[in-house]
Amino acid sequence: MARKRDKAVTTATGSPQKAAIDQGAREAYAAEGFVTDAGIRDTTRVREHVFEVLRPHKVLTWGEREDKAITRGAVTAQVFPGLPGPDTFSDQEDPQLARAVWVKVSSEVWSQLQPGAAGPVQQLVGRNMGNGYVLCRTKIGADSTDAVYITDNRQCIERDYLTPDNARLQRLFEATSDNRAMLIARQPANARRFAQGYDSRVKALGSAAHDKLHLAVEASVNGTEPETEPES
Repeated sequence: MARKRDKAVTTATGSPQKAAIDQGAREAYAAEGFVTDAGIRDTTRVREHVFEVLRPHKVLTWGEREDKAITRGAVTAQVFPGLPGPDTFSDQEDPQLARAVWVKVSSEVWSQLQPGAAGPVQQLVGRNMGNGYVLCRTKIGADSTDAVYITDNRQCIERDYLTPDNARLQRLFEATSDNRAMLIARQPANARRFAQGYDSRVKALGSAAHDKLHLAVEASVNGTEPETEPES
């Protein structure tokens, strides 16, 4: 993957060109066998490997997070052991290109670890580890390094999953209500229509979400201790 820097791989400012970065990433995937017989990137094998790297990092209590969570960089290094990492950028013929390829590949690995219900590795956690276990992202260390772990601990889930999820929901409501407020300020004649339409839509979405969660509760496995207090 190491390359000599020349006009073919750098821009006028000396930064690696996108084509060179993409080529470096393709070579990294091929080196680890993450390509199909047709030479196409095999995302299924990638996510399965990411899951196997994550699987041992099971956190049972809130206090274990710092020690047992695995950092984003460590996941990337274990999934792509042949890819030059931050400690070896300076040893490469083109350190800037090596850094750019690492950033690209690391970003793609991290995208597999999206915590949402549709997240590729999140689905593998549920499928292979059973109900109860959840993939959670967090930040650890003095420099707040991105990290990830698997847990069935309610405190971990509430603090590292639900808290940021609720924050995203709040930001969404704030952004959409700001949009409607702008429209109302600019078109006073349509103020009531815009406000009522927004209220109606919010109520409909809230009702649909409530119904989905109610059905999920009814379908959930019984036998665990009942909640003593609602999640805040």
